[in-house]
Amino acid sequence: MKLLRKRKSLLLVALLALVLVFSLAACGDEPTPPPPPPLAGYDDGDEPAAPLNFPLRDVRAVVPFSPGGSTDAFARILAANIDLDGVHMVVVNIEGGLSAIGSKEVYHSPPDGYTILVQSIDSMISNYMTDAFTIDIAARMPLIAIAIHDPHVIAVAYGDTRFDDLIDVVDYAKANPGALTIAGFGIGSMTHLAAVTFMHVAEIDAAFVPFDGGAPARNAVLGGHADVFMGQLSDVFSLHLAGEFRIIGLHTAERHPVAYTALTTVEQGFDLVGGQLRGYWAPPGTPPEIVAYLEGKIREAYNSPDFQEAIMRDIGVFPEFMNSADGAALLQARIPILRALLIEIGLLEE
Repeated sequence: MKLLRKRKSLLLVALLALVLVFSLAACGDEPTPPPPPPLAGYDDGDEPAAPLNFPLRDVRAVVPFSPGGSTDAFARILAANIDLDGVHMVVVNIEGGLSAIGSKEVYHSPPDGYTILVQSIDSMISNYMTDAFTIDIAARMPLIAIAIHDPHVIAVAYGDTRFDDLIDVVDYAKANPGALTIAGFGIGSMTHLAAVTFMHVAEIDAAFVPFDGGAPARNAVLGGHADVFMGQLSDVFSLHLAGEFRIIGLHTAERHPVAYTALTTVEQGFDLVGGQLRGYWAPPGTPPEIVAYLEGKIREAYNSPDFQEAIMRDIGVFPEFMNSADGAALLQARIPILRALLIEIGLLEE
């Protein structure tokens, strides 16, 4: 199993930009740009009017990861709460290749709105930069909407008495340089970058151990094959409540309203606040009316009390809606930041 060592030269400016942009996206304090002009297929009210002849059958929402992971859990909750005028949203898992296989499946699907991708903004960018894709799908696939913010977490097995908090982790790593192992998803993934960021801020030498998904990374920590889990809150939320995992580093400024015993990074003196913004993309060439219809329906689902309750109760993540235009603008802002980080950890050439 390949272990990737932290590079000491990571650019502090890029790290701070990573934190600030994530925080900005999560808190929504900045003014929102004016909405774009109405697209065809909308009426004058808040309710989107279905484009002609759409939808006539179920819509496939492709999750490019294994079942049981954080993206899969989010997709299934939204699918259970979306109203597509008589048809269903069906979640399909097509995993492999750091999400490249499922993403390419959607990219090459007919641009008719019946196959869409469930992904995060940063994964759409980084997979192209790290050659998981040979084409820049983030630039070609229209972003439909963003619906959740899923904070990064650092967690340990509940029975691991070595680590009560992040200070214990840092002390162990400094006393045993290179010995600490951090399990997470994939080389070049946002989990990997979050782990490298933590190592840099904490000034420790540790090893990132990549897995094919959040679930096998969790199992490695539970089985004693890795020391620490790095992932998203939805990966370990229910396990934290069940007493199998302990979240010792939730990347938020304040404690979680449900998993209140989860320690935050900020309260322990680590300026790390961030996570994944997840949403939906359509194949290139999908008509704007269909993108607008799906955006409106996702917004309706997002605003429903059942969805808001379910994502907090079941996976612990925070609702965070962005329309197509705002999400696309944020994606563009993230590109130079992620490029700098990938260069610094040796996954991208200047």
